Amino acid sequence: MRTFDAIDSQLINLLQHDFPLAKEPYKELATRLDIPEDEILGRVRRLKTDGVIREIGPIFNLKMIGLASTLIALRVPEHAVDRAVQIINSYAGVTHNYEREGTYNIWFTLTASSEEGLAATLEEMKGKIHPLRWLVVPVKRVLKLKTNFTL
Repeated sequence: MRTFDAIDSQLINLLQHDFPLAKEPYKELATRLDIPEDEILGRVRRLKTDGVIREIGPIFNLKMIGLASTLIALRVPEHAVDRAVQIINSYAGVTHNYEREGTYNIWFTLTASSEEGLAATLEEMKGKIHPLRWLVVPVKRVLKLKTNFTL
């Protein structure tokens, strides 16, 4: 387990719970933590490089902004997983991609500008990957769980 100094902990908490909606958010964080902005930026870069922070960004309600998305599960032979993942990750609309144990060994989410675009992209991917099995799991209802970890 990774240990953090007090400033790292405060910064991680602010990034999760109270990221400033400001023109210069990192300057605002620097003011709140009473340290220079370049130190904030350096700490964020280090935490990203170390894998502590995966991403900093907004979470949109895709349907409200006119986009379509779905969850896809596929089964590919073990020897073909890396190639399939490369193909999947080459698409800009892929937001998550996970290898799992079980019947379906790759799960990913895909976003497109329309349901038709989503279907066309999925067919294109299917033609490139040639999965043994393919399952499209459409969104029925969005159930969001917000999880923050206070350090």
